[in-house]
Amino acid sequence: MCMEPLVSRFSVLPFALALPPALIAAPVARAQELTVEQRLAALEEREAKRAKEALELSWKDGLRLESADRQFELRIGGRMQLDALFGDADDEAETSAGSDLEDGTQMRRGRLMLQGKLWQQFDFKWEYDFADKDGKSKVIDVWAGIVGAGARPNLRVGHFREPFGFEALASSSDLLFMERGLPFALVPFRNVGLQAQQATPNQRATWAAGLFRETNDSAFGQADGAWAVTARVTGLAWCTEKLDHLVHFGLAASRRAPPDDAVQYKSKPEANLAPDWVDTTKLTDVDRVLLSGVEAAVLLDRFSLQGEWIGAEVQRSAGHRDADFSGWYAAAAWTLTGEPRRYDPANGVLRSPKPARSLFAEGGGCGAWELAVRHSTLDLDDGAVAGGQLTNLALGLNWYVNPITRVALNAIQADLDGVPPNGSAKLLELRVQLAF
Repeated sequence: MCMEPLVSRFSVLPFALALPPALIAAPVARAQELTVEQRLAALEEREAKRAKEALELSWKDGLRLESADRQFELRIGGRMQLDALFGDADDEAETSAGSDLEDGTQMRRGRLMLQGKLWQQFDFKWEYDFADKDGKSKVIDVWAGIVGAGARPNLRVGHFREPFGFEALASSSDLLFMERGLPFALVPFRNVGLQAQQATPNQRATWAAGLFRETNDSAFGQADGAWAVTARVTGLAWCTEKLDHLVHFGLAASRRAPPDDAVQYKSKPEANLAPDWVDTTKLTDVDRVLLSGVEAAVLLDRFSLQGEWIGAEVQRSAGHRDADFSGWYAAAAWTLTGEPRRYDPANGVLRSPKPARSLFAEGGGCGAWELAVRHSTLDLDDGAVAGGQLTNLALGLNWYVNPITRVALNAIQADLDGVPPNGSAKLLELRVQLAF
């Protein structure tokens, strides 16, 4: 009885051995095939996820990293501006300014920048300037923000430019001249703040408003007062679809409680290596400062006009007379090679032209050449405040060698109406710029 099961089991062995090998291997192969298919599917899924999250490296006037789904973006940039100044001032101007005008060179700006987006909902910018005469790095733009959508505006907090002025909000790489015009002395520039801003969907208007606290180049400020509310609105009265023909206008205002109840306005003759030529000295017992600005620009293909007026009303406590200061400029530019200056509808400013054919480009090219002229004034005299009056006439020649390289030449006639003597100077400035 015990042998029967054993015999029955071995009795099937001849039949099993008689089966074709392919018939025996088929179930095993099918199981292996299913395993391979599953592995391939899992591998493809992992590769798809990895490709979606991977950053693609590209160059677009700067080094850029972007994920395939555009959820993450990172731009790496930098800026070098190497300047030289050659000037000659008469004795009266140097006496009034209290300092001699001397030739010199300087690294005007030497910056590194990281800017990007996270999950398409958050953006940030970190930019530092290492071109400081004392060898210290300066905080330029360091902020984080929430990207607006629909009717929701963009929000930003950190250290950045207050929304005031046409030239002030344009990048230093895109300025028509090497330095901003004389009225810039009255403009509040970078401070720590919280700001909301938005451009309309049709790109015809922008608005920005924020609460700021005055700080130094390290984004540090600790003093009584020092708070400000600043706002700007811009609009296009007329424009073409490509924004190469347009009429721009804008208004800006700021109400400020100055730190330690004191303010001071001063300016160089549009040359950073020159000494200050007009100066109110420190005005104390200031309750508040009201700033206002009016701006306009016309772009007609290769030809452009722009101008601004800026005023500062310094309101002082009892026993001190209020003071009013103002300045304005008007500038015109003509691109000899035909490329227009570019309008930035998100910020309501003009950018420099992009050369159609760079120098040494395949097939030949000479870059873009641009001529510019600007007249600007700044009046820091009012009543007992004798800060001086300065008027500049500047001629400029810009050569955009390629999209990131520019050579600029500025010639300036500066006339000073100071106290006690008047005076004048002739200045020649040269810049080599690399910005990406």
